[in-house]
Amino acid sequence: MLLAAAARPARAAQLEFLPIIVNTTLGAVATTMQVINRGGGASTLQARAFAWQQPADGSDNLVHSDAISVSPPMFALPEGETQVIRIVLHTPPGPTELAFRILVDELPPPNATNVQMALRVSLPVFAAPPSGVADLHWRVVRAPDRLLVSARNMGALHTRVTKVTLAAPSGAPVEGKLENRLPYVLAGAERRWSVPLQTPAGAQVRVTAEIDGKTFALSLPVEA
Repeated sequence: MLLAAAARPARAAQLEFLPIIVNTTLGAVATTMQVINRGGGASTLQARAFAWQQPADGSDNLVHSDAISVSPPMFALPEGETQVIRIVLHTPPGPTELAFRILVDELPPPNATNVQMALRVSLPVFAAPPSGVADLHWRVVRAPDRLLVSARNMGALHTRVTKVTLAAPSGAPVEGKLENRLPYVLAGAERRWSVPLQTPAGAQVRVTAEIDGKTFALSLPVEA
């Protein structure tokens, strides 16, 4: 992931983050990621770690947690240099994957005037059990002016649903709108898509989804 800080009054630092998704195992002590300044001037960066939760309302919440920490929490990164960020996990082995996010903020220089924070990057960290899979359970529920497609992850690992379409028996497929921007469905969480279709309860509809880069389809009844 290569990003430019857009709010700089002069040149923008070209920052690359490796990897953009951090995968590790439950019980592991630490892992690392790199921030590389590819050019455009020096940057001062702040790194913070949060637990990532998806409660019943479908939102994405970042909360402070003793289960994860990063070092260094703040650093200067000259042009052409690389900073290694150490991610320390304080998580015992368990049956279900834990999800976190690392927020990296570029801070404005001390003498800057009327310049807001130039860059924020949010990187996922997944601590997985030795074995397990994602297991999505789908429903289609009728609302007053639309259909709601939901997928609850009953498995032990996260999954990524990038597109959902729904088709009534006599109609063309209609793409659903994800109620939140992030396409991940964490273990034990649920995501919902809103589809502008009016179909009676009991009718069969066809749901097609792009899940982890593959296409899956199934027929479901519309629930009242």
